[in-house]
Amino acid sequence: MNNILTTLIILLFTVTINAQNKPDCLAYKKGKFKVDGSTSGIITRTKKHQFEKSDNVNVKDKIVWLSECKYKLIPVKLKKDKNNTITPAKDWVLYFEIIETGKDYYIVKITNDKNDFTAEAKMIKL
Repeated sequence: MNNILTTLIILLFTVTINAQNKPDCLAYKKGKFKVDGSTSGIITRTKKHQFEKSDNVNVKDKIVWLSECKYKLIPVKLKKDKNNTITPAKDWVLYFEIIETGKDYYIVKITNDKNDFTAEAKMIKL
């Protein structure tokens, strides 16, 4: 009887810990964000699109949620800066996975479908 009770307590403790580690991604599906440490550039996310405006480029992407914490951005419209120093790839689809969330931030892992590009960014909710 003691073994069954001990097993149940351990199982309950494990389930509780795993539930606490799951990111709360729903809070970040819409809103305004900026990359932590960035002095320029604001990302505005709506139900269907994401807009990124900075000193160098303005981008409009279609957002497709693949799961609660995963989404992809498909380029719709790109505007380069005056000097044409930014050349975003129009055919690159970027994939995002929110791997951690906090009170006013999330950390996202970014990959693409064209090469081995991988990055992580901390995004601050404004």
